[in-house]
Order: sequence, then structure tokens, then C-alpha cells
Amino acid sequence: MQYDFNFYSSLLLITFSQGILYSVLLLKKGIQTDNKSNYWLSLFVFLCSLYVAPWMLGFAGWYDN
Repeated sequence: MQYDFNFYSSLLLITFSQGILYSVLLLKKGIQTDNKSNYWLSLFVFLCSLYVAPWMLGFAGWYDN
């Protein structure tokens, strides 16, 4: 299955990948410092990234097939 990443899906891919990266980094920092606010922020950023995912995949042609 080939995806057609256009301007819209590329912008959403950048924001999605940054959100996933920052949530992983916050989770790692939360594990190291045992700070609950890092866990909650990591979860929130991860859920926000997942909220953007359907539009990113839709613009890339995921639902066309």
C-alpha cells in the first residue's frame, strides 16, 4: 500500500512525530526523577498526538483503499 504524503499530511506527520518523541522523552524523564507531572504531561502529549493521527492518515490516503 502506497501512501501519498502531500502538504497537509506532511505537516501533520511532523507534529505527530514530535508529539510522540516528546511524550517518550517526558516518560523517560518521569521514570528517572519519579515526578508525577512528567507522567501526566507525557500521557497528555501522547493522547494529543493520537488525536491528530486520523487526519494525518486520511490526508495521506489511508482511507482511500
